[in-house]
Amino acid sequence: MRRHRLAAGLFALAALVGCQPPTAKDGYRFERAEWSNSQLRVTLVLHPSIEDLDREGRRAGAIVQRDEGIAAWSLIDAHGNCTIHIVDPTRLYLPEFIGHELAHCAFGRFHGARS
Repeated sequence: MRRHRLAAGLFALAALVGCQPPTAKDGYRFERAEWSNSQLRVTLVLHPSIEDLDREGRRAGAIVQRDEGIAAWSLIDAHGNCTIHIVDPTRLYLPEFIGHELAHCAFGRFHGARS
């Protein structure tokens, strides 16, 4: 019981101080949901290399922060169908980027520029 009070007090203090949520491993923060969709229709497109994924992403108009390469990208159509493009995980496993793109499927544009 005492631990719960301490945790609640720390949470309230953090809310008053205005703490920012931590930056994720992919360098982004979740800022605000554009929408919320818990029933997802997702298709994965596996690319043989990061270079192929980057080239195809740029060709499709993926937004690139500064001069960095693209690690994953997604497209969401008007019906809510989401297509996530990733490097084949048997070649290069990047779970933080798979999760990032899945979050776009569920919440739309939820971040600004990298921290």
